[in-house]
Amino acid sequence: WAAWPTFGGNGSRDRIAAGGRGVPPPTARYSFTDGPAWSTQSRFGGMGGWTSRHPESLLVHPAISDGLIVVNEGNVAWAKELASDGGRPLWTIRGLEQPSQLMFDERCLHGATLAGGRAFFTLATSAVKEHVKMSWLVAVYPVPLRKLFCVEAQSGRRVWEAGGEVKGKDFATRASYHGAPVVDGDRLYCAATHWATQVDPTEHWVVCLEAKTGKEIWRTFVASGIPEINLFGNSTRESIPHALTVSGDRILTCTNLGVVACLDRTDGGLLWARRYPRFRVQPIMDAYDIPRNPVTWLQSPIYVAKDPSDGKQKVVVAPMDGPFLLCLSAEDGEMIWRIPRPELVRENDPDYRYIVGVRDGVIYLSGESVMAIELKSAKRLWSDRLELASPPSGRGLVASDGVYLPLRTGLLRLGFKDASAGKQFWPWPVSGMAGHLLFVDQAVVTAGNSLLTVCYDPQKARAFLEAEIAKNPGSAYLRYRLAICLQSIGDAERAEQTLKHALDLAEKRGDDASRVVAESCRRTLFRNRLTAAAAMLRKSDGARRAAEEYEKARPYASTEGEWLELLFASAQARRAAGDLGGAVTVLQEVIAKHGDQMRDGGDLARLEARRSIDAILAAGREPYAAAEQEAAALLVRARKDNDPALFEDLLKRFPNSLAAEDASYGAGHARFAASDWTGACEALQKFLHGHPQSKQATQAMAELAVAFEKRGMWGMAGAQLRRMKKSAGEAQIRMDGGAVSASKWADARLAGAAYKRVEGAGAVPEVSFPAEKAWSWAGQRGWDLKVLDPDGSGGWKDAPVFAVSGATLVALDPAKGGERWRSACPNGARWAAWSAGQIVVAGPEAAEAFHEDGSSAWRTQYGGAHLYEGHEAEGSIFLAVRNASLTGSFVVALDASTGQISWRTDMQPGHIVQRLWVTDEGVAWLSRAEDAVIVADRESGALRARWPLGASRVVQAGPDRFLALTWENELTLLEAGMRLESALTIAAGAALTTMTSETGQRLRIYDVESGKLRHEIELGSVWVKQLLADASMVYVAYKKADGANEYIAAAYELSSGKELWRTPVPGVQSMFPGLLAKGHLLLNCPVTRRPPGGGAVDWVPTIVAIDKKSGLESGRIEGRPEATPTYSLSIAPGRVVIAEGDTVEAWGR
Repeated sequence: WAAWPTFGGNGSRDRIAAGGRGVPPPTARYSFTDGPAWSTQSRFGGMGGWTSRHPESLLVHPAISDGLIVVNEGNVAWAKELASDGGRPLWTIRGLEQPSQLMFDERCLHGATLAGGRAFFTLATSAVKEHVKMSWLVAVYPVPLRKLFCVEAQSGRRVWEAGGEVKGKDFATRASYHGAPVVDGDRLYCAATHWATQVDPTEHWVVCLEAKTGKEIWRTFVASGIPEINLFGNSTRESIPHALTVSGDRILTCTNLGVVACLDRTDGGLLWARRYPRFRVQPIMDAYDIPRNPVTWLQSPIYVAKDPSDGKQKVVVAPMDGPFLLCLSAEDGEMIWRIPRPELVRENDPDYRYIVGVRDGVIYLSGESVMAIELKSAKRLWSDRLELASPPSGRGLVASDGVYLPLRTGLLRLGFKDASAGKQFWPWPVSGMAGHLLFVDQAVVTAGNSLLTVCYDPQKARAFLEAEIAKNPGSAYLRYRLAICLQSIGDAERAEQTLKHALDLAEKRGDDASRVVAESCRRTLFRNRLTAAAAMLRKSDGARRAAEEYEKARPYASTEGEWLELLFASAQARRAAGDLGGAVTVLQEVIAKHGDQMRDGGDLARLEARRSIDAILAAGREPYAAAEQEAAALLVRARKDNDPALFEDLLKRFPNSLAAEDASYGAGHARFAASDWTGACEALQKFLHGHPQSKQATQAMAELAVAFEKRGMWGMAGAQLRRMKKSAGEAQIRMDGGAVSASKWADARLAGAAYKRVEGAGAVPEVSFPAEKAWSWAGQRGWDLKVLDPDGSGGWKDAPVFAVSGATLVALDPAKGGERWRSACPNGARWAAWSAGQIVVAGPEAAEAFHEDGSSAWRTQYGGAHLYEGHEAEGSIFLAVRNASLTGSFVVALDASTGQISWRTDMQPGHIVQRLWVTDEGVAWLSRAEDAVIVADRESGALRARWPLGASRVVQAGPDRFLALTWENELTLLEAGMRLESALTIAAGAALTTMTSETGQRLRIYDVESGKLRHEIELGSVWVKQLLADASMVYVAYKKADGANEYIAAAYELSSGKELWRTPVPGVQSMFPGLLAKGHLLLNCPVTRRPPGGGAVDWVPTIVAIDKKSGLESGRIEGRPEATPTYSLSIAPGRVVIAEGDTVEAWGR
């Protein structure tokens, strides 16, 4: 009577509820968090969208046990006390950030299971991205993936999770779990689906996991199939199985894809599988014809029941992909009967939606009406013309005294074989109570589409519980339930006494069930104290009493979350009462004992406590006197021993002390003195970030620069030295055994050979023509290789050619094409750079660095969906990335030597980073939604400036300057520096752009310093395809706009604008971005060619080399024919490298 812990009441889904009740007035009503989370409206006017036929039928089925109710709304789960009168949930866990992206599906069961003090449920946590064509036609539907959660029932603390991630393809990551799991001792059974891509068949599995850890014990494949699909071959709805039923040694599952199966409970072996008739998926006639079969039956349990007529076990199931109610043999799955049968179907028969239950050989159905049929033969026992006060509104239940049905206007009880026997109707005490029905723990619970109602008569429950306690006075559980009942009727004093008695009884018994009761008692006592203290705090003179009440709650605090809530609230009360010293003492307790825990807002508890202490000390430091004295003593000891651990202990325990600044520097200096270069870098960077104006900052910069040098991070060291020169002036530092001027010391350091940039990967390679194929390397069949052209300088000697396909990076010998090594890398990598003596490769989700032998130096996840752009600068990596939810983007900075994330800046939703640049001390990016360039500090990511644009293009024109070309074709200089898109090119102090005039295209050459127009060159009626420049010349490649397929390459002198040569490029059909080599302009001109004898047209990669000086064609390179022009192009010293499909080829002399 006191628990209904899962869908159907137990793992066999056939529990009979306690009966004999009316409907008391509601004690609590909860609107669903997303109200509801699922849209029931048609999308795109019904063209490719979805609608709900049964808007009241969202199947939310709460789990109730030990006075706790857990509700799963599909996208969010939460818990409340069953006997509470509302208020905030005990905990809430959310799934997908934007549930409105998902389809409403009335076939889905949103349930939960309570067992062993834990709650198990599934939530939609990710979804396939919806794709719409022509603004109305849905090509890809947002099918959700559902993660399986295990949490502590009382606190909501996550214990483990499984599946539900759209990013992965393996089963463990991408499996989607469905329904209310079944807990069977130390095991958990759940139905799951899996598909790798949207067009793949959906696989249906039964999975057995360890209930405590989520570790897989076994999983069994049941069936696979494709639900309704659209014109593009994509599923138009989610494939949703029934919740599993466990009966005896069997596990029953229904895929709703035409198969019912029975598995062995022990090892998952398939005992039998039976196909059943289902709706035919209609063929697609046109784009408007989106096949969506009707929904007849909604989710009901799979029942295994004994037939009294022959004593055999039979399976009763109503698959949701057809119109039939099925009865099968539990022994071998043989079909016994199905309805509707032709002889049973009559005109205007009502539709049935649910199996209400099975009892004594009778099946009870409800929907638009109600019906009872024999398990043996499907013979009707009730009239289908029963007079009902209103239509049924959800699933009912079978109780000990009758069949209960929730109607739209009230609760109806019917007899068993004779519906009129015991028939009774109770109107709902308030409107809006229609929904699925539960009787549990003396309460009536209804769950509608957007509202959960709990009707609980505490006086009736009190009398019942006191009578039960008289029979069993040693029951801790009964006393706990009585205490909650007393609390709900306002008898707080007796409720507390009863809770303490129950807690004492439970702790003495010590078994698993008693431990759950003890935790419930403890948590309730704790919550009651905090509620009483909060009420006192709201009174004008109640702060002191509130602080005392918080102290009384200490014996009942157990979890880290409870301790933090208690201590922060206690400090607030003490501060309000004027006890500032006491408030500081409590906050110091947070720092000392719970500082590493996370607060709800995402901050470490020690940081929040530190801020709270700072607020107290703003009026004077007297409340901190005791802590200050202890910190000063610890500083003396740390200096004496020069022990970094003691300095760091001071910082951790007394971050608000006056000694903290000296301790922060001391920690870095001690590590520097001990030649712990990595530790010195980390500690000194923290000091400079937290105390930039400290008197010791210049000394710290010098030591940090040396530490970076010792680690081979010359770029980072150089940045520190240049920063020190700007800020230190003639300040003195102690380095190299004596006092020296900081600026002179930095100048001398920067003059060293290590700081001179050497020509490396950034140099312009030389390629000689005519070129021959030097080598060819073939990867695995099916690969789609791309050549990576690393940014930065200082690459390895005889650096390899890098090619990537998917999640594999290959290093090839540039001279002979042999494979040097092959390593796993971030999937979808498209950018690379030399930095810190390593090659760094970045993709949308992660970046990874590799040593010269191919071993991984580090790998860092940042979790994006698309990588826009990357830059390397002085040992740091800066990346602009589209976020995983595709709603915005972010910029992330990484330390190239360790991979540690230095900072990350997330844009507002809808703000996409289009370009990214690096200045001497800053990072800047173009935000198109804001139409502005945003500038941030390179070290911290802190925003420093925002430059509105109103510009069509921006480009970087120097270390700290940017040029913008406005929509009015005016060139403007952005303060301190940055510029926009590719058609604006910078070279040798000139800014180059093309623009349209009345007479055609014009090439403009501007002076970068003054912004003055140097030269304007008329190109005529053409379409510009390439704009490239070097130190003395600008190169333009264009196609004539007169309809002729004629391409031209031309060169102009930067200083005078004089045309140097103009060369036709014959036999060219298209032109893609090309490259500049040392003596040649390389035009990328793929051509189409039909093979001899006919067949499909192929694209042939074609590189046309134009001599820079004469303008004459030096030769051509032709790659392998491919079906699409998806190759990539790069230049290695002496080689042009082409990657296409699974092959890399190098051309040169």
